[in-house]
Amino acid sequence: MKSRKAVLLALLLIIPTLSFAHGEEIIYTLLIEVIVFFAFIIVLFLVRLNIKGKGILAAIYALTTLIMFSKINNIPFIQNMNLINWALVLVPCAVLALSYVCLRPKFYKQK
Repeated sequence: MKSRKAVLLALLLIIPTLSFAHGEEIIYTLLIEVIVFFAFIIVLFLVRLNIKGKGILAAIYALTTLIMFSKINNIPFIQNMNLINWALVLVPCAVLALSYVCLRPKFYKQK
């Protein structure tokens, strides 16, 4: 009976070390995403587009972020943490910059 308890205790002590499921690494990714979101809000208020152009940019940002999260959902996080963090920053920024350049002639707000 004591040997069963000892084996069970040993197994219970080993299981958490095999899973590493504490999740501290994800905090950086979420923090990066929050910083990118607030930077987007600040830039959205600073660009000289009318309200319709800003709405289109906001929709593009939301759609790009959702697509990025759905695409990186199946990638192992720990092995690809740097790739995921860079992708969550660079892809929405690049898409928004390109969208702004394309939308600026049509939705530019005159002073």
